[in-house]
Amino acid sequence: MEDVVEKCKVGFSNDGRFNSPELQAKLGQIATPFWTYIGDTLDSVLLSASKDEFYHLLVATPDFLFFLAHSWMFAINLDPRVDISFFSSVGSVANRLFSALHYEDYGAKILDAFISVSPPPDNEYHIASLSLSRIRDELTYAKEVPAQTFDSAVLESILVIFERLTVHNDDVFRAALRHGSVALLSRTMEFLTSQKQKFTPGPGGLKSRYVCLHECAMYFSACFQESPEWVCVALDNDILLTLVKCFPIMGQVDALIPGLGKLLEEPAELVVQIIYCYTIFFISVTNRVVKAVKIIDELDMDEEDDGQWLLWSEKLYAVWCALALEVTQKSSRVAREHFWDGGFSSKTCAFTKCTASSVSKPMACSLCGVSFYCSKDCQRADWKAGHKQKCQSIRSDHSAGFPNPISSLDKAYSVYAATVAQVSLTPAVIKKLRLYIEQNPKTLVSQQMHATINYRIFPPEITVAPYSPQSFPCKEPKANYICTVLVIGTPRRYTRPMPWSWKSLVDGEHFGEQDDEGSMFDSDFDSSEEDDEEESEDDQDSD
Repeated sequence: MEDVVEKCKVGFSNDGRFNSPELQAKLGQIATPFWTYIGDTLDSVLLSASKDEFYHLLVATPDFLFFLAHSWMFAINLDPRVDISFFSSVGSVANRLFSALHYEDYGAKILDAFISVSPPPDNEYHIASLSLSRIRDELTYAKEVPAQTFDSAVLESILVIFERLTVHNDDVFRAALRHGSVALLSRTMEFLTSQKQKFTPGPGGLKSRYVCLHECAMYFSACFQESPEWVCVALDNDILLTLVKCFPIMGQVDALIPGLGKLLEEPAELVVQIIYCYTIFFISVTNRVVKAVKIIDELDMDEEDDGQWLLWSEKLYAVWCALALEVTQKSSRVAREHFWDGGFSSKTCAFTKCTASSVSKPMACSLCGVSFYCSKDCQRADWKAGHKQKCQSIRSDHSAGFPNPISSLDKAYSVYAATVAQVSLTPAVIKKLRLYIEQNPKTLVSQQMHATINYRIFPPEITVAPYSPQSFPCKEPKANYICTVLVIGTPRRYTRPMPWSWKSLVDGEHFGEQDDEGSMFDSDFDSSEEDDEEESEDDQDSD
């Protein structure tokens, strides 16, 4: 450690930018401990330009990052009650370096240093642990500090770490998910939207808070595209309530700085859209959304009733209404959902409350011919419990040319359509993509594409078209198509599901053979030219 200190001192003294008498006196007075010395030195560099140079000098000093990483690894494995001051001093230095250098290559060097000193099997765990530990520490500080002394840079440093977890690599990102990053992010966003929390007054504090909300929403969109599991975690931590609390903040920011209020609109809209899509497929998500919408409705927010939400963010309000309407309709069709989740066997009574283990003489519904009952009493009870609406829907499907619902196929297609990874690896999608590119040769490589899959017919019908926020999610609730979250295109900052361009897919770079003749989906599907993506009214539980 002393060698590193001496190297730092030599580096400072040889650099004309750091040879002021005040700074040199400060360097000479401090000897130990090492991290207190570095932290105090950071505090002594007041000018922003000099501070930037000082950060770069630290990172460029031989072995500095090595010792920093080792110390942080040691700190996160300590019981915080034993030596919280050591943890804080090490974390403070590392956090400042993250904050100052996260837009440059040096920020990546810091994380690389942490990886290099970790045992190979535990790389991802250590990176996720140290990052989330720093976020918890900073969030605790932010909640306790008085508003008049609150430093908005604390919020920015929290989001810097979240961003690093997202863009560093997939293994670290997923390790952070497993170790609670979604719940921690939910707490962070709840803190940012709190009505009780006092923040730094004035435009600067409000803008910093708002930018952090934007980053939170962006990170949520990345997490949600990984798995519905993380959507459930966020919903358990009241993410929907937090999002609707963003409406008045958007109004405040837009009134103070015209146009800035729209900054949060796009990522927040995307988060609600993804939740909306998962609500269609996963009953675990649906149940949580129903509960969240009910809680929000019971709050009876006057701002929504007065039309303020629509005024502050028309797009976000539209998708929020679509989500609320979807789950409201679902909650009124409980019997129908039981129907889709259960088997369609004449040996099982369709009335969910029937205790009979089997049906010896099944009685079919005379209108739809799909549901079977053990007795007239069960048939009458099921009709009153919801089969009337279900029966109308089945007959409507019949008149439109669709066959009776088949549980195994419906669920198989639902999983197929909902799972981004499976869809992205499907040769049929790649074939459709290649056909589109051949027919539209002027399409740019940077153009993002999406796939729409009609899973209610066999073989399923696939349509590939340019991606646009207006067509995701689908707008028509009575259509018979499934809207997927698949996005094929060059990766954006927080878009994770497809790390390849469409040209790589078409050329078969990541798939070996371009066509898989053994695939049940590898058929010559008819191209559909729908104006907008459409979603199925018959929502499935593929969870």
